[in-house]
Amino acid sequence: MLNAAFLLLYIIFFMKRFLFIVFSACVIQSNAQTELPYNPTDEKTPSWAKMMYADEADAGQVKAAYEKFYYQNEFVKNKHTQFYKRWMRNFSRYSSVYETKSAGSANWQCIGPFDFDQDAASR
Repeated sequence: MLNAAFLLLYIIFFMKRFLFIVFSACVIQSNAQTELPYNPTDEKTPSWAKMMYADEADAGQVKAAYEKFYYQNEFVKNKHTQFYKRWMRNFSRYSSVYETKSAGSANWQCIGPFDFDQDAASR
């Protein structure tokens, strides 16, 4: 009976290590999903979307064309607007185009406590 308990513990110990190695290998090999752009050759595709799908697209020009298009037309959510939203978010994460400069004029003032019991922690 004692040998069976040791055998069970031995199996559990090595099974945990084996599963850890397998899951670690899976995590290392996994990649995040990448979204492919839609086909911009359709004649119904707006000009701003064709600009967005072009190689070396300029985010500032695409944004201006997008805003101009939806200023003149009613906004309709579609695959191009959804891709635009994700494209701009991804682009802004890795680009300094939309960096905001802090005003640097924040005047912080200490509001207290100015006097406190320094021995309170030792009680």
